Amino acid sequence: MGLSGYDPEYLDPAIVPDLVARARDEHTLSIAGVREIPFDYALDLTLHRKLALPGHPNGMRMSAYDSVGTPLLEREYYSVGGGFVVAAEELGVAEQGAEDPLPFASGDELLARCAQVGGESRV
Repeated sequence: MGLSGYDPEYLDPAIVPDLVARARDEHTLSIAGVREIPFDYALDLTLHRKLALPGHPNGMRMSAYDSVGTPLLEREYYSVGGGFVVAAEELGVAEQGAEDPLPFASGDELLARCAQVGGESRV
């Protein structure tokens, strides 16, 4: 919705399903309401359900390419709860190379990390 020029603060959620269906069915995506670009929902949208970005579990990376596949722009955004979405810079995720001292990718791994450092866990 943001690519199409909608401001999340003022977007009526009731129109979102129709806008998504239009992009999917017509194979176009409106850019800021000014220009239509080709868009194939099945090819141009990749969901990595088991991968997380460094700043927050609810993250997405958006990449733009030209017609021959050259990357033009890449940005990361995070849904931080309460309907708020912030850019990586706002979240303070500048050091993407920084290593998490106790990484985990699932609830079971988190509990195992807690046990490693002597933390109490209640499930």
